[in-house]
Formats: sequence, C-alpha cells, structure tokens
Amino acid sequence: MGSGRASRPWLAITAVAASGGLVLAACSSSETAGGNDGGGGDGGGQSQTTQVNQLEPDATPKDGGKLTVALTAETNGWNPGTAQWADAGEMAGPTMLEPLLNTTVDGSFEPVLATSVEPTTPGDFTSWTIEVRPDVTFHNGEPLDAEVVARSLNFYAKEAPLSSLALSDKVDEAVAVDDMTVEVKLNVPWAAYPTVLSGASGFIMANEMLDSEDKGASSPIGTGPFEFSSWTQDKSLLVSKFDDYWQEGKPHLEEIEFRPIVDAKQRVEALRAGDVEMILTTRATDVAELKGSYTVIVDWGSERTFVMLNTASDPAAAAPNPFENEHARKALAYATNRDGVMELVSGGETLVSATSPLTGAFVMDDSQSGYVDFDQAKAREEVELYKQETGATDLTFRFSGLANLEDQQIMQYLKQIWSEVGITAEIDTAEQTAYIGQLAGGRFEAAYFRNYGYLDPDSNYYFWSCDTAKGVGELSINFSQYCDDATQAAIDTGRTNPDLAERKTAYQELTRARNDAVLDVWLFNTPYSVIAVPEVKGLNGLRQRPFGNFEPKAWLWPDVWLDR
Repeated sequence: MGSGRASRPWLAITAVAASGGLVLAACSSSETAGGNDGGGGDGGGQSQTTQVNQLEPDATPKDGGKLTVALTAETNGWNPGTAQWADAGEMAGPTMLEPLLNTTVDGSFEPVLATSVEPTTPGDFTSWTIEVRPDVTFHNGEPLDAEVVARSLNFYAKEAPLSSLALSDKVDEAVAVDDMTVEVKLNVPWAAYPTVLSGASGFIMANEMLDSEDKGASSPIGTGPFEFSSWTQDKSLLVSKFDDYWQEGKPHLEEIEFRPIVDAKQRVEALRAGDVEMILTTRATDVAELKGSYTVIVDWGSERTFVMLNTASDPAAAAPNPFENEHARKALAYATNRDGVMELVSGGETLVSATSPLTGAFVMDDSQSGYVDFDQAKAREEVELYKQETGATDLTFRFSGLANLEDQQIMQYLKQIWSEVGITAEIDTAEQTAYIGQLAGGRFEAAYFRNYGYLDPDSNYYFWSCDTAKGVGELSINFSQYCDDATQAAIDTGRTNPDLAERKTAYQELTRARNDAVLDVWLFNTPYSVIAVPEVKGLNGLRQRPFGNFEPKAWLWPDVWLDR
C-alpha cells in the first residue's frame, strides 16, 4: 500500500469487496436506503420510506463547540491491548489513539500513521515494511517514530492479554530499521496482515503511556485529533481538541463528551431532551421513532446477531454442557423462528435474517449457506436424539446475555419459543465488561451475541482457530471452543493465499461446515444506527464506511462539526 489508495495484488484481497456492494455506499446518495444491500448482497434491511444515509452537501465547517455522544456501554479502559473494546470503545477510543491504517469505503486500506505498508520482499508475506508518517507528535510532545511504532506492535503481539493470544505465535518481532521505518517479521506467511494494522492491534501509543503502571488504561496518550481530559467510569469520558494535530485545520470541535447510557430508552430520551446531540444504537425501533426529526445513518449489514454455542463443558459446573452434543445444537437451531425474532424488534422497519458470517466479496446467500430452516417437528426429533445419546431426561441450558432491556426482550422470546419443543433456557445476565470476560473464559453454554462485522474473514481467524481454543477456564478468543482440522486448513488458506477465488472457496466451505455442525444459531443482521440532531455535520464518513462493527472509527472524528 503506497501513500495513495492501495493497488497491489495482495491488497486486492480486501479491495475486491467493493464488487459485493459495501454497507451504506449503495444508498448514500439515494432518496431512500432501500437500495442498500448491507455489505455484500445480504440486505441492508431498510424500508423504502425510510429517509436515511443521504450525503451532506459540501459546506465550510465551523470550528468550536462541544458535542455530547451517548454510547451503548462503558469501556473498561483506554489501552486497546489491555481493555475490552467493543463497539462503544471503538467509537470513543479513536478520538485519542490512531491506527497505522484505515479500512476504506471499497474495503482496501488508506494511510493514517503509516504512509505505506508493503511486503519487505514482493510476493513474500513473512515480512512487512512500514513507513511511518513524519512530523507527527503525541499529545505529550513525544515524536512519532519507528521505535515507538515497533514498541506498540510488540506490546500487542507479546504482552497484551487478549491480542497476544492471537498474535504471539504469528509475529516474531517488530524492529526499527531506521528512524521512520519498521520491519515486522512473521513466523508464518500472512497475506492479509494489513488487516491487523487497521484494527485494534494497529493503534500506536506513546512511550509514556506504555511506561505507566496501568499502561495508560486510565489516561491514554496518542496522536488523535483529541486528547484525554478526564474519565469518570460509567459516567463520562471527556476529550479536548489537540492543537498540534497532524491533519491541518482539524479537528473542528473543541470538546467531545462520551456518556455510556446502557438503557436504550434512556439514550433516546437524552437525545430528545437535548442532554446529548448524538447516539449510537442497535435498535431498529429508534430509527422508526426518530427518522422524521433527526439525522439518521444506518449500517444494517455489517454485523451478525446470533446465539453462540459453546461446545465444551466447564469442569466446575454441576452438569455437562448439553451443546457438546450435536443433536442439542441442531434442536436449538430448528426451534428458532428468525422471522418471529425480527418482527419483535423491527419497529416496522425491515431487518434481514443472517445465515453466514461472510460479507463483501465473500458473501453467500441463504441457499448456499446450508443453514437449517425453522421446523418445530425436526427440533423435537433432535431433542429426543439428544436424550437417547446422552441419557439426559431433558434439554436444559444456561442462556447468557447482557442485562439491557432490548436484549432481554429477545432472550425472553427465544426462551418461550424453545419451550414449545421441550427445550428449557435459564437466562443469566451480566453487564458488558463482565459478559465479555465470561465468554473469553468459556464459562457459558449459549450466549446472545453480536460478531463477524468484518469485510475480510481473516479478521475472524481467532474466533475459529484451534490455537485460540484454550479450554474452559482459560482465556480463549475461540469462544465456541470448536476445533477441527478442516476448519484450521480453511482459515490458514484464507490467511496465507493471496488468490481471492481460492480464499472465497475456503471460507464458504468453512461456513457450510460450521452451519452443518450448528455452532451459531443465526438471527439477523445487527441494526446499527447513529442518530443525531440536524446541527451535527461532517458525518459522511459514517454514510460511506461500515461502522456497525468492532473496528476503529479513526476516520470519523477529525471531520465532525456543529452548525451553530
């Protein structure tokens, strides 16, 4: 990737995602969102009357003012290597920290703190050379150079609790070749390695941040358009304009305050009352209620909402996990009425069912995915087969989820329809940070979950790899603890092979195999939306890039301004 848009064959791995029609791009200039295919052909899920995602006309930004944003959850720290950054973290954190690359509208990459990322030797994907952007300073005055970039990359690969699980055996080391050049030496060929540098493990942190006792979790120091001012956990994160920001003339706002408001109805009421000017939401009903009076921007195709099944048992539990057995998993899938779930939460908007984790150039439709249809008779048959094989007297399991009203509404509905075929779900809730920790430790049986919001399936490698299925009680990114040779071979092909057709074949075969084993009980595409008062401008990035995911939004905040 040179200093302009990527054009090299290895970068076409993700650039070709444009052929599938990226989230938002298809509808951003239309009168409605009805033409949005939601990220590669599986539906944006908007009604023809919903007027959303219209591009803003060109206007001269006004400087000044404070923007207050309500997020869906709190984040437990501002070092992305030690904290659990979900959608809320990836919205707020990039005001302060920036990655080396951004993912662009067409799924390729653009430079941020790197001016280029290339294989050190053309065609050899075991070593990558990063040219660091000159004349950039951190908020504390430290210069951005190759040494600090290499230190951040080595921190993610070798020290950070979660990312090191995924990277430690893949990355040998990052070394500063000269003042502004870094070489990353890998232990395996990795043709899709730039996806790492545009994700949570691509953020660059100041030396002072990494030298601090908590590695900057409570007071981050980055190069972003805003610098850290204060943080009162569960209440407010305040960031202020960085006057020496490297993008000339930006940012435009003086301050941004992020408030975690977990209750969706309270977020909407805060917007209506003028307490906040912008909200992030995953509720279609919010769009239905607010689209007439507020700016509404949707990404209803990037991410999947589903019930994730754990295939391993907790040795400390009183009884085995029923989903070790394939018949139990199939029973749950057959018993799940996706249309009923979507009708429950749509608010009159049109959601789209999900049967695959793939989007962009890799997308496959329902007829190709091999996923089962709703069939209560078959569900009852699978329940009986489960009892025959295991000797169990019933199919009962613990159903984990977040303690918010909208998720609980869906979980209660699922519990009710599963009971119609003789399946008993015992609902167990937690707040977001504890919930993520529970999943990462494998201490769940079935979980209401959102994931797979990535254009390139290589970003899902860690959720599927045998290397990251550590067993219940150990820190695992392969939450389902499912591992077999065919899955590992498919994701290794996807990671090392630069040929798009062969990668697509591997990922689609993997999807059919996972669906046959029923590891995910699919529901619908997550209806991510940003809703703001009309005075909030500079939001075209949200209209043109997928934001309904756990990827950094570093491209957003330099451009936002208030028309006051």
